[in-house]
Amino acid sequence: MKSDLEKLRAIIEASKKLTSVLDLDELLNVILDVALQEIEAERGTVFLLDQQKGELFSRILRGDEIDEIRLPIGQGISGCVAESGKAVIIHDAYADPRFNPEFDRLTGFRTRSVLCAPLVKGEHEILGVLQLLNKKEGNFDKNDIEYLKALAAHMVIALENARAHLERLEQERTHRELELAAQIQQRFLPQENPQIPGVEIDARAVPSSDVGGDYYNFLDLPGDKLGIVLADVSGHGIGAAMITAAIHAYLHALLSCYESPAQMAGQLNGLLYQSTLPSKYATMAIVEIDPPARRLRYCNCGHNPMIFFNNGGVEALKASGTIVGMFPKAEYSEEEIKLAGDERLLLYTDGVTEAARGEGEEREEFGFDRLVALSNNHLDPVAWLNVIEREVNEFTRGEPAEDDITMVAVHFSESVK
Repeated sequence: MKSDLEKLRAIIEASKKLTSVLDLDELLNVILDVALQEIEAERGTVFLLDQQKGELFSRILRGDEIDEIRLPIGQGISGCVAESGKAVIIHDAYADPRFNPEFDRLTGFRTRSVLCAPLVKGEHEILGVLQLLNKKEGNFDKNDIEYLKALAAHMVIALENARAHLERLEQERTHRELELAAQIQQRFLPQENPQIPGVEIDARAVPSSDVGGDYYNFLDLPGDKLGIVLADVSGHGIGAAMITAAIHAYLHALLSCYESPAQMAGQLNGLLYQSTLPSKYATMAIVEIDPPARRLRYCNCGHNPMIFFNNGGVEALKASGTIVGMFPKAEYSEEEIKLAGDERLLLYTDGVTEAARGEGEEREEFGFDRLVALSNNHLDPVAWLNVIEREVNEFTRGEPAEDDITMVAVHFSESVK
């Protein structure tokens, strides 16, 4: 039996080993190696606690390997230790009703005795369980439990350090992925606005996070027509970015068979439905501008009403069809407007009208009426969007945006032809 001085030295050396490892899988191997060596057991298993599922699972098994062992808290010897938070010694495993001999049958190992102790953070937080089998000489006793408790304190610190390191790595990886997704998504957006005689255009896309769910684009339609598409995809982050990527690809693929905004919406709906989950969809506005014919056609697919100014009047171009991507088939209709000149059109996502300030009963949204009143001017598209963006920011008093803000402004001059 080791002397107290030898035990202290062993614990110090074990602590050095444990705290020098940050990889979780490697650390679990080190924890088991240290425990087997110091307690002088034949085999063992380190179980970690999955709080969300209420289960213990092992990442390591000495002897014949089993990829993963899972058992509910309260079941089996280790499960009962995780539930009670108290170490146990079992001198005859097969005489204990909690023991499951199935693992012995799978591995060919014969379990005689068991020492099982919790890995406890602070006073009560169970991080896992350490189970050792078959003392090489003699039997497990209270001295082994006390020694294992001293070792376990260092094991818990090492586990916490490894988990914190893993979380940092995950956060860094996620951040890198989001940055990459944001860069890719930005490339989907037009790098410059169309240059068409008699038609002035400007656009803005301000994501509320690194990766947004809004999308807009300009399309070269057959017959020298211009297409404008603005979409608001459900959700945010990488999932929404993937849907915008699909929309971008499908829209360009559909150009070869383009007939009208409604026809494009119907085909896009079918493609999105087949390739995405039902919970993923988009509201969308598709506008076709035909300068020679002095005509505008549009299809609103469950999107916010576009704002059209004509001779001092205002018209809300409301939805004439459902959202795209949720149903296998959907019928879309379109409307046509003759252009006389000096008309203006605003497409926007609900990040503009739903920009809010205050909380609870004091919460107030920017709203459609403010947007209409603010847009009733004769500014060029660039100045027009500058005003809207500035006023929304002032309205929200600099509070972080809850949703993406995307806008496209169009001015049809008297010389459109």
